[in-house]
Amino acid sequence: MSKSLEKKHHRDPIQILNDDLIIGIFSYLNIHQLAKCVTVCEAWRQRLISIPTLWSNAHFSYPIDPFLCADSPQRRSFPNRTRVTQDSHIETLATLAGPSLQSVIVTYGPLITDASLESLVVHDCRNLVEMEFAPADMFSSELLATIIPEIGHKLRRLVLSPNVIEDDDLQTIMKECPSLDYLSVAGGKALTPEAFDLQKFYKDHIDSDDINSDSELFPRLSSINIAACSKMDDTVTMYIVSNFNNTLKHINLSECNNMTAHSLTLLSQCRFLEVILLNNMKLAENTVDGDDKRSLVLEFMGALPNLRILHIAGQDDLIDDEMIGVLARNSPNLEELDISDSLRITSESLVALGQFCKKLRILDVSGCWGCRDDGVIALIIGAQNLTHLDLSTLSITDASLRCIGNNSFHLKKLAVDLCQRITGNGIKYLLEGDNGLGCAFTLLDLSLIQCKNIDESVVEWCQGRLHHNASILYEFGSVYRGVNDGN
Repeated sequence: MSKSLEKKHHRDPIQILNDDLIIGIFSYLNIHQLAKCVTVCEAWRQRLISIPTLWSNAHFSYPIDPFLCADSPQRRSFPNRTRVTQDSHIETLATLAGPSLQSVIVTYGPLITDASLESLVVHDCRNLVEMEFAPADMFSSELLATIIPEIGHKLRRLVLSPNVIEDDDLQTIMKECPSLDYLSVAGGKALTPEAFDLQKFYKDHIDSDDINSDSELFPRLSSINIAACSKMDDTVTMYIVSNFNNTLKHINLSECNNMTAHSLTLLSQCRFLEVILLNNMKLAENTVDGDDKRSLVLEFMGALPNLRILHIAGQDDLIDDEMIGVLARNSPNLEELDISDSLRITSESLVALGQFCKKLRILDVSGCWGCRDDGVIALIIGAQNLTHLDLSTLSITDASLRCIGNNSFHLKKLAVDLCQRITGNGIKYLLEGDNGLGCAFTLLDLSLIQCKNIDESVVEWCQGRLHHNASILYEFGSVYRGVNDGN
């Protein structure tokens, strides 16, 4: 064999394949997996870094939940728990991808500084459509206002650390990102309602007297997240509805505690709203008395025909059966509902949900102490597409678990923490049903924390019947444990 043929014979296949084939082979890998491929050998490194498109989407996800208990099995078994994204990672990515870079997501970036943003500009990453840096509190707002005009024209999704965002910064983003569709500035302590007064902003900065909510200058936001922005009140809801009434589909106002029920009435004007998140939003009492507040909430519940997801947990004694009944009758497309810790909810609400909300998949009624077996059974028989169900603290018996085992063939997650009346027999009915089918084939997450009639023998029995990747959380006395059969 000649030397040339021998050399060709030993040539790495990756050097022969064209760019399209390599992209097809490697594009399904995440950024961490792709980086490992670069270390295989010099031939792989040279070939992979020569294709900018391969590096166009980078999701630097924090590899482990930082709030997991220090002694949990998940934390002990993860070898890279200290890995955190740094400026050098973003700069390397920007260098490799350049204008091909479309998405940068850093879900845990406490070490990210201005250098990361500067590298995106230096390497001409002008085609970004998605950018997330949260939390990343070491940015300067001055730099943010400078780089957004350079790389923001095509941005459709933007999630930024709240500590660096002020009213002027947010308005600059609105002006320089005309394609923006999703905006999250949750936790912005410095933001005020005036940040969303876009009509005034444009009139102050542009020589035109005919700026209105239909102006092309406005980004057509469909999703807004201002959760836990402590200075927000009803005024911001008014601005948001005025500016984005015809496009808004998703809004998160959770923990905005200066708002009143008038904000809910304003939201009901957004005819395309599908997702509303209001968890732990303590509706202020200072402008609306108790009776008016209730009537406004009732009006809100009946004005959401396109609603798919509603989270309104933590309202204590505000949400009642009449409100849930109105919601159920007027929102037939409801798929997800969180009304946990609503003390006035009873079985009547569950009956209404089972009767009218046939598409319901996810329901959290934990802490709704008034719910009993009759309500749960009616819910399960009516809403047979449930995949996630939290019944924690409810005064239910094995009858509810038996009904779930016989009817909920799509159930993936069930929590019955602190349900003191259920027993091991109920758990067996849950997994096997009356005919041996039950939920054993679908259930992937079962929580049995502080169920006094459940012991370790029941947990061991469950382990032998659930899917090998299923997890079981349980706590007996002061002993807390998590079991993952896949480990």
